[in-house]
Amino acid sequence: MIEEMGFEADYFVSHFWSANASFHWNSELTFRFGLMLERVQPKVIVFDGTWLFQGFLAACKVHGTSALV
Repeated sequence: MIEEMGFEADYFVSHFWSANASFHWNSELTFRFGLMLERVQPKVIVFDGTWLFQGFLAACKVHGTSALV
């Protein structure tokens, strides 16, 4: 539905449902989210959650995201 509204979207399984250890899960998140940031080059990223994942923050830092909400 998100893509139908014209936005980029990707589903990444929660760490709690993954068989990977936290380090490996965050490493994969950094890589996959980084690929999306390279492709989309957003001006703002909105995180709707209560816990900012290290992989998420690492990808934002590497790609120089201008605004994180």
